[in-house]
Amino acid sequence: LASPDDNPWRAWMRHGGFDFFADASRAALSTWSGDVWIVSGIDAGLEKLIWQRIATGLYQPLGLEIVDDEIFVLGRDQITKLHDLNGDREADFYECFNNDHQNTEHFHEFAMDLQTDARGNFYYMKAARHARDALVPQHGTLVKVAKDGSSSEILANGFRAPNGLLITPPREIFSTDQQGFWLPANRINRIAPGSFHGNMWSYHRGARPAGYDPPLCWLHPSIDRSPSTLAWVSSTSWGPLENRLVSVS
Repeated sequence: LASPDDNPWRAWMRHGGFDFFADASRAALSTWSGDVWIVSGIDAGLEKLIWQRIATGLYQPLGLEIVDDEIFVLGRDQITKLHDLNGDREADFYECFNNDHQNTEHFHEFAMDLQTDARGNFYYMKAARHARDALVPQHGTLVKVAKDGSSSEILANGFRAPNGLLITPPREIFSTDQQGFWLPANRINRIAPGSFHGNMWSYHRGARPAGYDPPLCWLHPSIDRSPSTLAWVSSTSWGPLENRLVSVS
């Protein structure tokens, strides 16, 4: 999809999260600089795409999920639910859906890849500080948020820069993690509640662990320097990849 880099606001189009609406003719996309856009015309051969910026001023929104055609955006500060109250196709009420996770000024602690499970609960990854000890419980963790946004819990920790997250139909949880100061190669993780995935600089209650849960596989930087999100292939159009896990760079 051709991005509207030449736009009236000179907005920097660095896409973060995206999701499709139910009819698959439109998608919503967030940008790292703080915007949310809707692109229409996806179902019409891609010849004439219509882009509309519907929200701005969000804090590094790198995750987006559409639930019942309502847009939820994950930023470094909170999950925001966007409302169009007067029907002008622009968000005029930014509802704080959940802001349980704490946030510092450190550049590295992105919140990434908002997802939901079959029961409607939300999940996202919260990165750790770069080569510095955690200051808040959410540094380097997988966070689960209740369907109604009323509560959250930390399911697992030990992550460095977990760029991607996937909840499969059987409700298994997978993530990627980025190689860096503590990690010789990128990881694809299968996450179980209470698991620890190796980053000693993530948050701990008590002493640092003596070991860690191994990844599902290592990805050497020569294969993929920066793994992003994961996808579960449910379409026969992908041939032999149907019902398989795909890691996207």
